[in-house]
Amino acid sequence: MMLFSLPMARRDELGPLLGVIKLALLSFSCIFDVPPAWDCLTFPDVRPHSILRSVIASVTQHSNTGSTFTPPTVENILDIYAAISQLQAIADHPTLEDATAAEINQMRHLLKTLDPLPAQKAPQPTTAPSPTRTEDKLNVCCSLATSILSRLLRADAPMNEDTTLQAELTQLTQRITEIDAAFWIRRAPETLTWLIFTGAATAPTSLDRGRLILYGGTVLTAVDSEKLVLVRQGWVYFGLLRNIRRLRRIYA
Repeated sequence: MMLFSLPMARRDELGPLLGVIKLALLSFSCIFDVPPAWDCLTFPDVRPHSILRSVIASVTQHSNTGSTFTPPTVENILDIYAAISQLQAIADHPTLEDATAAEINQMRHLLKTLDPLPAQKAPQPTTAPSPTRTEDKLNVCCSLATSILSRLLRADAPMNEDTTLQAELTQLTQRITEIDAAFWIRRAPETLTWLIFTGAATAPTSLDRGRLILYGGTVLTAVDSEKLVLVRQGWVYFGLLRNIRRLRRIYA
């Protein structure tokens, strides 16, 4: 905490070190599903859809330099961006405990009236052979993340589908780690951030969250600045999904 209270000039000198410390603290909060210890680890200037906006910007860039994302993947990402943009009020409370009854009712209303994501086809069995091209592996990851999100956001989707959710989560973790870290660093750090925080927000255990967050953190330290632009966006997005999951469980 003493490091974060230093004058700005001194903090700038220690920028990379502070970035690593912040990443470690946010990773701990995410893995063990607890609020950040300090106010400096909350980011009121970041919105839940910010990470999707970064992904869309990356998609646009790659559409001009080569085909990385398939048309269905692009369409899914745009649908997700539209859906998440409607749910800002649910992210305004780091925990649901500080929300009033009226605010809780507003959150439930938002979920009920949300334009639903299209239902996704069931994922292939985990025994299916993995795609060989890196771009194909990336699109499989995006498809799995979209399927997980569509189940979380659809009002008519039963939340007791633990077996299906775990199968998708297992596949998502496996597929992410099959892609070479250099590809994530050079071509798709924004997409990796979205994928790992989507999986972490729906993971049932700290072990499942840890596999994703620790892998993602290792890769993102090579590309994200000490300001942790992508990690901050991912963390705020994670907080929204975590609140949605809790709301669905409370009022199932």
